[in-house]
Amino acid sequence: MESNHQVVFLVGAARSGTKMLREILEQSEDIGVIPYDMNYIWKYGHYDLKHDEMNHIEPTNNEINFITNFINKKIKQSQTPILIEKTVSNSMRIDYIKKIFPNAKIIHLFRDGRDVSLSAKKRWEGTAFDSEQQSKKDILKKIIDLPVLAVLPYLVEYAKSNLKHLLSRESSHIESWGPVYKELEKDKKELSLLEICAKQWKRSVELALESLEKYTYNKDYINIQYEQLLENPKKEIENISVFLDIKDKNKLIEYANKEIRNNNQNKWKKLNLENQNKLNDILTPTLKKLDYEI
Repeated sequence: MESNHQVVFLVGAARSGTKMLREILEQSEDIGVIPYDMNYIWKYGHYDLKHDEMNHIEPTNNEINFITNFINKKIKQSQTPILIEKTVSNSMRIDYIKKIFPNAKIIHLFRDGRDVSLSAKKRWEGTAFDSEQQSKKDILKKIIDLPVLAVLPYLVEYAKSNLKHLLSRESSHIESWGPVYKELEKDKKELSLLEICAKQWKRSVELALESLEKYTYNKDYINIQYEQLLENPKKEIENISVFLDIKDKNKLIEYANKEIRNNNQNKWKKLNLENQNKLNDILTPTLKKLDYEI
C-alpha cells in the first residue's frame, strides 16, 4: 500500500450510527468510502468459524494478501488520500485488523445499548435485503465487487440463513443478523430476541474497548458517542477532522446539520418495565463503562 494513503476503519456495534457517520465523512473531497459492509472479505479463510470473534487468529500470508489486495483496489478506485471501511462485525476483531493494517486509524462510534437493542431487533425481524439497511445502488456495487469463487462458501451460508426465514412459518426473524458472538447459537435457544440483541451489543462493545486499550488515543483511534454526535455535530466532526487531518470540515458540518435528525434517543424507555429490566440486567456494567446513566 502506498504510504500517502490512510486506511480508516469506522467501528461500532450494529445500529450504532456507523452508516450515518460514514455518509457524513464521505462528503469530504479527501475521503473515499466502501459503501457496504464486507464481512465476506474479512472472514476469508475462516468461513468455517461460526462467529466473528477473530482477535485470537494470526492471519496467514494468503489471507493478508487477499484482504489487502481488495482494499488496495478500493483505494485506486476512490482516488482519495483517505479510504474509510465500515463493517459492523469489525468491532469483534480489531486486533485481527491491526495485524493486517498496523498503520490504520480507527474511529470507534458507540451508542446507548438499550436503544441499539430495540433498533437491532427490528433488523432481525426484517430481511437482509431491507432497503433501510442497504440501498439498491449499494447492493448492486457489492454484487459487482464480489470475488464470487473466493467467497462462495460464505455466500451459500448467507443465502441459507435468509431463505430459511422467508420459507418458514414458525420463525418470526431471520436465522442471524449482524455481528455473531460466540454464544449466539446457545442464546437463541434460551433468550428472547431483545435479550439476544442486548448481548450482541454488549459483546461488540466489550471486545472493541478491550482491543483499543492497546493503542494510543488521538493517534491510533478516537471514540465518538452517537448521542453527542446528534446533539453537537459540529464539535464531533471537528474532532474527527483533526484526527484525520481533513481540510474541508465545514462541508461535513453543513451536511450533518442538514441530514441529522435528533429524535432517535431513549426509545427504550417506552418498553414495559419487564423488558427494561431485562436490558439493564445485561447491559448495565458496559453502559457504566461508557458513562451512560442507568
